[in-house]
Amino acid sequence: MRSKPDTGSTTNRAVVISLGIAAFLFLFRPFGLSIDNLSEALIVSGFAPLNFIAMAGAHRLNIADRKMKAIVGLALILSANFAYVLFWQSGRAIFPTALNVMLIASLTVGAVLFWNRQRALAEEILTLKASKKATKDLIALRGESANEILRIPAEALRYLKAQGNYVEVRHRKAGAATSTLMRGTLAELAAQAGDKFLTRCHRSYFVNLDAAQRLVSKADGMRVEFEDGDSIPVSRAYRSAIRKAASA
Repeated sequence: MRSKPDTGSTTNRAVVISLGIAAFLFLFRPFGLSIDNLSEALIVSGFAPLNFIAMAGAHRLNIADRKMKAIVGLALILSANFAYVLFWQSGRAIFPTALNVMLIASLTVGAVLFWNRQRALAEEILTLKASKKATKDLIALRGESANEILRIPAEALRYLKAQGNYVEVRHRKAGAATSTLMRGTLAELAAQAGDKFLTRCHRSYFVNLDAAQRLVSKADGMRVEFEDGDSIPVSRAYRSAIRKAASA
């Protein structure tokens, strides 16, 4: 299931960026900006409500494709700033040149892009399977020894991790997470469980996304997290596949 838009976070972002841009222009007066009287100060202060309205409009665009919505939204914000600057530039020296007009108009777009990037690096969460229906499927894993058999419900299996000549089977038992070491290779045990339940996320891991709580992306990389604190890494090569599987 795809994560729902966080309206509160979007509003906070719009407020912070719009006020920040106005304050930046007012305090530092970049690009040769002139603020010599009250009317010019009010014009610069107008960037705050202008950008709040532009960002709110961009957020409400009814475009299904996320990338296209982002492109159109940024174009809307840039155009609103550009039009505002051009309007007040007529007959005034407050905005010196056409180049400076473009630089001022692009400030908000840059701020939005930076904010989005930082937020994604800090925590990009995809809710995995909002309603996880219990399944009666039973998984039987067999190690290299004849009597080495582990039977567990599919929903109890969390992940498989390569450990030298062994594989750590992480699963829930009696309501708590536990590990069972089985002799064999990661590929062999993953094949026994089947791709219906396991998805490769790292050269040393296969994960059961139905048992996971969330997918988190931070500056140090992406991880799959479970409800009691367990987490495993997702390598760059498997990020796309994991995102697709988590959103299905």
